[in-house]
Amino acid sequence: MGYAEHRRIMIQIGGDLDILKGERKMIELHVKEYCKNCIEFEPETQTYTNETYDFKRGPEVIVSANTSVTCKHAQRCECIREFIEKEMKKEQEKHD
Repeated sequence: MGYAEHRRIMIQIGGDLDILKGERKMIELHVKEYCKNCIEFEPETQTYTNETYDFKRGPEVIVSANTSVTCKHAQRCECIREFIEKEMKKEQEKHD
């Protein structure tokens, strides 16, 4: 039997494993404070996977998945926020 036939695979969905280095988060929520109670909030997810090889316990592949949650409209709302801040700054400068 070849190497691939002896190899074990462990799948991790987020969380921590002792043999993985660094901080691992299962789900990260990336939403701004002004997104709270927004009726147009539409969650959008991206999942990133990482393979780590552990040869101490035998040829084993550990697959970890981290999911990032944002709003589908995040860039639009950020542009609106920036515009409002600029306009408020202009108004403030007029009154000073």
